[in-house]
Amino acid sequence: MNFDYESVNQNITADLGERALLLGNGHSIFYDQKFKYPSLFELSESELLKTLGAHLSTSNLETILSNLDISIELLSHLKVVESEAAKKKIKKIKSDFVSAIAKISVDRNVLAKSTDEAKKIYSKYNSIFCFNYDLVLYLIVNKNDQDFNDYFRAAGFSPEHKWLDRTDIFYPHGSLFIKNEEGLKKIVSDKEQFKNLNNTIKNYIKSGFFPYVILEGTKSKVTAIEKSPYSQFCYKNLKDKNYIEAIGLSFSESDKYLSDILIDKLLIDDTKMLIGFYTQEDKEQFETLFGNYIGKNVFLFESITHPIFGQKS
Repeated sequence: MNFDYESVNQNITADLGERALLLGNGHSIFYDQKFKYPSLFELSESELLKTLGAHLSTSNLETILSNLDISIELLSHLKVVESEAAKKKIKKIKSDFVSAIAKISVDRNVLAKSTDEAKKIYSKYNSIFCFNYDLVLYLIVNKNDQDFNDYFRAAGFSPEHKWLDRTDIFYPHGSLFIKNEEGLKKIVSDKEQFKNLNNTIKNYIKSGFFPYVILEGTKSKVTAIEKSPYSQFCYKNLKDKNYIEAIGLSFSESDKYLSDILIDKLLIDDTKMLIGFYTQEDKEQFETLFGNYIGKNVFLFESITHPIFGQKS
C-alpha cells in the first residue's frame, strides 16, 4: 500500500469545510535534531532530571513528571513533609527543561526558506494547532503575520479578534513566547526584541519568571488544560473542525486529552483525519488507537512525504 501523503490525500474527495493542521514535536525536530528529548536532556542544567531519566530508563520528561506526581500523591497521603520539598524540585526541573528549549536557536537560513513557502503551504489550512513549546512555528508565521492570526494583540490574548481571511494559529499547551502576568501576553512586544527572541526569553526565565507552558505529567496535564481558559479556547476550536491532518505527534499517554477528543469526533461527526507516522512502530500504534476507523475516516501517511517537509533543502 502507498503511504505517500499526496496519494492518501487524493482518497478524500468530500468537501469537509475548514482544514486543520496539528503539529507535534516531530515538526520541530525536522528543523533541528536538538529538539529530541535526549538532546534536550543534555542541554538541561538539571542533574536531577538526568538522574531520574537514567533511573526510569526514559528521556521523556512527561513520563518522569507522571512518576513524580504519583510519588508526591503517595507522600501526601502518608503525611510526609518531603512532599512539599519534592514539589519545589519539580518546579526547578520544569524551569531547567524550558530553559534548555530556549537555548536552541534554529538556523535562520533554514527558517527563511520555510518562510518563503509558508503562505503556499501553511496558509492552505484554516487553522494550525501547535502542541510544541518551542519557537519554530512562531518564527515562521511572524515573517508573514499578515497571513496568520494567533489571537494575541498588544494588550494580550484577544479571543474575539478573528480575521476571516487569515490562518488561525493555536498553541493549546502554551509556548515560550507567551507569559502569564495579569493575563496572557507575548513576552516580546516590539520588532527590536523579536530580533533576539531566544535571548529575550532566556533572560526572562533567568529573572525568575516562567513562560506559559503546560508542562505536566499525564494526570496533572489534563487538570491544567481543563483549568486554562486559553487551552479550552484552543480545544473548542479544534472540536469544530471536520478535516484534520496531524504530523509529528506520537499520541502517547501524555497526549491522551488530545487523543480522546479526536476519538470522540470520530464517534459523532463525519470527520476525516490524515495522521502522519515516522516509524513502523508509530504506524502500528496508530492502527491500534484508531482501530476500525483506519481506512474509513482515518488515513495514515508517511510524515516525511508531507509538503511541509519538502521545504528544507
